Amino acid sequence: MPGIFGQYNKKKNSNHVDGKRMCHEQFHLLQEVTFTKGACGVVTQDLIPNGIYQDEEYVAAFYGEIFEILEYKENEWDYPIQRPEVVLKLLKQYGESIISKLNGTFLLAIYDKKEERLAVYNDRFGIYPLYYRELDNAFMFATEAKALFSGEIPQADKVGLAEMLSFDYCLESRTIFKGIKQMTPANKISVTEGGGVEKKVYWTFQSFFGDMGGRRMKRSEYEARLYHLQKAAVSRRKDEINMIGLTGGFDSRLILASLGKDAKVETFTFGKPGSGDVIGASQLSDVYSTSHHYLDFSKGEDFYPYAEDIVYRTDGMCWFDRFYIYDTAKIKSEYGNIELSGTGGDALSGQKNNFTGLFPNMSMRINKRKRERISKKIFCAISRGRLSVGKDPSYNKSFASETWKMVQDDFYEAVRACAGRTFGAFTMQLKARSLEKNCTCVSLSLCEQFIRLRYPVYDYNIVDFFNSMPQKYRYGQNLYISMIKKYYPEAAAVPHSETGKPIHRFNVVSVDLETIGSFLKGMLGFEKKAYHNTFGFVKEIILSDKGALRKMICEQPETEDGIFDISNYGTIDNLIDRAQGGEGYAFILLKNIIQISIINKVFFDEKIQMYSKSITAN
Repeated sequence: MPGIFGQYNKKKNSNHVDGKRMCHEQFHLLQEVTFTKGACGVVTQDLIPNGIYQDEEYVAAFYGEIFEILEYKENEWDYPIQRPEVVLKLLKQYGESIISKLNGTFLLAIYDKKEERLAVYNDRFGIYPLYYRELDNAFMFATEAKALFSGEIPQADKVGLAEMLSFDYCLESRTIFKGIKQMTPANKISVTEGGGVEKKVYWTFQSFFGDMGGRRMKRSEYEARLYHLQKAAVSRRKDEINMIGLTGGFDSRLILASLGKDAKVETFTFGKPGSGDVIGASQLSDVYSTSHHYLDFSKGEDFYPYAEDIVYRTDGMCWFDRFYIYDTAKIKSEYGNIELSGTGGDALSGQKNNFTGLFPNMSMRINKRKRERISKKIFCAISRGRLSVGKDPSYNKSFASETWKMVQDDFYEAVRACAGRTFGAFTMQLKARSLEKNCTCVSLSLCEQFIRLRYPVYDYNIVDFFNSMPQKYRYGQNLYISMIKKYYPEAAAVPHSETGKPIHRFNVVSVDLETIGSFLKGMLGFEKKAYHNTFGFVKEIILSDKGALRKMICEQPETEDGIFDISNYGTIDNLIDRAQGGEGYAFILLKNIIQISIINKVFFDEKIQMYSKSITAN
C-alpha cells in the first residue's frame, strides 16, 4: 500500500528494504533517496503530493494528510498539508513538540544529516501501519512487512498466530512474523549509531475526568460544541465529489448530514437485503438525493485468488470477516478517489463504549488495582467468538502452553498504556488500542490501496472533546443522539439500523440490553451455538462450494507442533460438512483453518504445521 520505507545502516553491506514490494497497482509511484547511513522512500498514488524532500540539513519522507495544527491559528499554511517540505518547515519552526498538534493521519521519517540520526513518527492513532525490524547491521522500517523480508522466507511468530486466532488481530507491537514488529500509536522511534534504537510515546489519551476547561457545561452547550466540531471536521476533509459508506448507524448519517443536500455524494451500502443497515442507508440516500449503490459480495470459486491477494496486501493482518472491504474499495474507485469515512468512530471518538447506557460502572473511578481486576475479566471475554488458544481444549496443549503466557503479557502491556480514570474511559482506550488499531485500521489500510480515505470521526478536536466531558453524556450515545435530533432532524427521522425506529435518546435502551446480555452470557460461560457474521459475507463463501473450500485449505499430516486439532471431526471433509450443516463451533474452526492456510501459503511456504495429533484418546 502507499506509505514510507527505509533503513538506517549500522554496518556496510546492510540489508536493504525493497520498496517495490509495496507497489501493487500501476498508479502507485515510488521515490527513494539515499544518504550517508541509509535510505528513505515513499510509495504514493498519482496526483497526491506526498513524497521525499531534502535540503542541506535533513531528508524528510511523508505520507498522509494534515488538516489543522492544533493551538496554532496562523493562516500561512495551505491545508491539507501533504508535501514533505512543508512538514519539515513546521518541525524547524516549532520543534518536535508540533508532532502531537498535527491533526490528521500520517507517517513521517526525518533523517538529520549532521547528527546522523533517523526519527520515524506515526499519528496519534497509528492509522497507517508501520513495521520495523532490528538487525545487527541495520534498522529497517516499511508500511508493509513484506518489504522487510530481504528476499528470505520469513519465520512465523507463534505468539502472533495465537493472538490472531484468539482476538482476530495481534496485540501491541506483535505481528505474525518473527522479528518484525509494528509501531504502536503516537510513537517516535529514533536510531543513531551510538545510541541504538529508542522508542518513545509522544501523546496519550487525556486521563482527567470532565473538566472541559474548568467548568461543566449545560447539555445544550455540549450539543452546540459537538455540532460545530463535527461540521468543521467534515468541512476540512470534503472534496468536490464525496463518497460515503452509508449505513443506518450514527457516524455515516452524520457525515452525510454535515455535507448538506447541495454536496455531490456517492453513497454505498452492503448487507442482507431488508436489514436495518440497508433500509436505513436507502432512506437516507433518498432524503439527501445521493447517487446510491447497493453492493453484493458473492464470490464463489473466485474467492481463493481474491483472498490470497488480500492476505498479501495486508501482511496477513486483515480480519477474515472484513475481506468484503477489498471489493468495496475497488468498486468505489470507479466513482471517485476521496471517501469520508466514519469507520471506527464509536471507539476512537469516545462517544460509545463496549457497554453503554445501562451499565452502571461506566462512570466508576478505577485505580491501578481495580484496573488489573477489571482487565482480567475483559481478557476472559475479549476473544469475540473466536477460538481462544489459552482455554480451548480443542487446541494442542503444547501450542497453548507455549504461547499463552506471552499473549497475556502483550495484553497487559496494552492495559498499562491506557490512562482512563473511569471504567468507561479505560475500556474505550483499550478498544481503541487493540480492536480499532489492529483490526479496523488494517481494513482501512486495505481500502487506501485503491481510494483515498479521510476520517472526520478521528479529528483530534472531537476526540479531545469527548474524552474530557462528563461520562454521563456518553451513556447510550445520548449527546450524539440529541445533537443529531436538534441540528439534523431529517437525518434523525430515518430509522436506525439496530432499533428500526427514528433516532431517539431512549431507543438505544434495546441496544444496551442486548450488549449487556451478550456480556453476561460470556461471563457466565455460555458459548455461542451459531456463528454470526454481520454482513453474511464469510458465511456465504463457506456455505457455497466444498470444492472451492478444499482449494484454500493446507493439506498436511498431523504433527506434535500442529495448531488445530480436528480429531472430533475425523477429516477436513467432515469438518466442512458439519460447518455447512450449521454447527457454529465447526464453522469458526473451519474459518480459522482457511485464514491460517492462506497466510501459510502466501508467506511461509506452507511451513507452519497446521494440524496437531489428538490430545485425547480416540
